[in-house]
Amino acid sequence: MIKFSVRTKEKIQVNTIMKTVKNRNIILLSLFAALSLFFLMEKKFVSGLISKQTEDKNLRILGSVISLIKEDYVEPPDPSKTMDGSFRGLVDSLDGYSCYLEKNSLELFSARKNNQLYSPGLFIYKRYGSFPVVIGLKEDSPAAKMGIKIGDTISAFNGTSTLLMNMEEANLALMSKDPGSIKIKILGIGEDKELEVARNKMSEDPYSFKSADLVSGILSIHNFSPSLSSAIKKTVVPKLKQQNSPLVIDLRNCFAGDIEEARLFINLFLKKDIIGYLNGKEAEQELSCPETAELDTIPLIIWINQATIGPAEIAAGVLQKFRNSKVIGLQSPGFTAMRDFIPLDDSSTLLLATRIFRFNDKETLWMTGVRPDKEIEPEEQTEAVYLQATQNFLSQM
Repeated sequence: MIKFSVRTKEKIQVNTIMKTVKNRNIILLSLFAALSLFFLMEKKFVSGLISKQTEDKNLRILGSVISLIKEDYVEPPDPSKTMDGSFRGLVDSLDGYSCYLEKNSLELFSARKNNQLYSPGLFIYKRYGSFPVVIGLKEDSPAAKMGIKIGDTISAFNGTSTLLMNMEEANLALMSKDPGSIKIKILGIGEDKELEVARNKMSEDPYSFKSADLVSGILSIHNFSPSLSSAIKKTVVPKLKQQNSPLVIDLRNCFAGDIEEARLFINLFLKKDIIGYLNGKEAEQELSCPETAELDTIPLIIWINQATIGPAEIAAGVLQKFRNSKVIGLQSPGFTAMRDFIPLDDSSTLLLATRIFRFNDKETLWMTGVRPDKEIEPEEQTEAVYLQATQNFLSQM
């Protein structure tokens, strides 16, 4: 046991106090900035009401934590880390779809919207405080060829732990503006394994179309980016008007884009005054498909998986409900919300889910997702299996 003299103890206390005084204002500024952000979100973004009693209790607990850090923590915390951790803890723990992005991740996020990135071809889901799990895998991608599978748990990218990343950061960390490779560490039962996986250029086109037996074709949507619907209307719709057989809409691994573009896409197949609502804390917006639907009679079969996220979920859910489209695959995660893009002074950004999609007062896709009519097991997520399930549906139609 180590013993200190009274004088040594006094010196230690004096030094600690001096360091604390020097940094106290900055630390408290960080903590109370985080506190302010919490109550801002509580008021404007987080659904549900908190009782006055619960609110007072939370304030007392938070006050105690701040006091303990200020008075008893062995060394003054790094203010920048304190602020970063406060924002991350508050935002990343909300719902999985809301997140805090630093400058580097923000640059990749913008480049992804313009289809300018290279990727190993896998997509991951992450809950706050846990390691990410592979939920989507492109066939014939570098990741698939290296043996990565749906359900694999990833602990690190290029030696950096994934534990403190949010879901958006983890997916962006897979990507790069330049070709090359990434080291992916996968947790194993006996031992972990690290794979060096190449990155290929992501599809520059927001969609692709190909023929297939027994159907009009397979329309694969890679990204609900602006101009998607107008491009499909110009190049694909004329071909489909001459067909009577069902169309496959492949929304697997479609996790990016705009809800407005999803609405325009739905309107190609459905004309309806109200398809749902975007419901926020203080406002509600109707979503309508008022234009003539040029493909309103062609039967639809929709492919989804757990990496069918956001606008793609809304498209699948609306067509399933109002067009009686058959959905094949795995239940989607339910991230059907409009996200506000809020830049901060330090070039970082908040992406906050502020309006959720719902069909009516009782039906919502938020945090429930789209349920398939025919489920495909995670280990059978291949196009051949989806095609076989599609043919089984066709034999019943």
